[in-house]
Amino acid sequence: MIVEAPAEFWDWLAALATRASAGDGRARERHDLALALLTDLDEMRFQPDRAMETATFSRIREASRHPIWRISAHAPSGAWVRLRCAFPVGTRAAVIVSSSGDLVRIGDLFHRSVAAQTDALVEHWLRDRATGRSTAAPGLTRAFEPGDEHIAMGLAQMGTPQRVAAVRDDLRLRDSLRMEKVRADRQSIRV
Repeated sequence: MIVEAPAEFWDWLAALATRASAGDGRARERHDLALALLTDLDEMRFQPDRAMETATFSRIREASRHPIWRISAHAPSGAWVRLRCAFPVGTRAAVIVSSSGDLVRIGDLFHRSVAAQTDALVEHWLRDRATGRSTAAPGLTRAFEPGDEHIAMGLAQMGTPQRVAAVRDDLRLRDSLRMEKVRADRQSIRV
């Protein structure tokens, strides 16, 4: 997948890296979690479907034109990252439209209007791609940017490939445990 996000998102990720480098442990955990999620997005070969839904990747039900997914991860310490990501129909792109945590707002995206706001951002992103321009969408101060360089820089700041793999493996393990709990809870409700 091609991962793109507003410049404000990459600023948020860089700020986490800066705080982590200064010794902020919570920022380091959130930076690692964000990079693990971004790496998973980057390595996806096709758009997600309902069969791929997990505790980490879950479809937002009120999506309209373009599928919107909530992609979230948390650490045992309580640090967490949540991204809202659209997968524009007919593309091989994952467009991050918001992140949560530290009260970050990208654009003016609130839960009650997720679908309409996301559709507007994605339509703007599609127009920019079609015309070869790069302009700021309504509610954003700067344009969307590809994630390749930002992800590579973040991974370099994380250090060894083993550390990256360890964070991703831990997320997958906890994701499967969370899904087992969800299934058990759903089963107990039916009984």
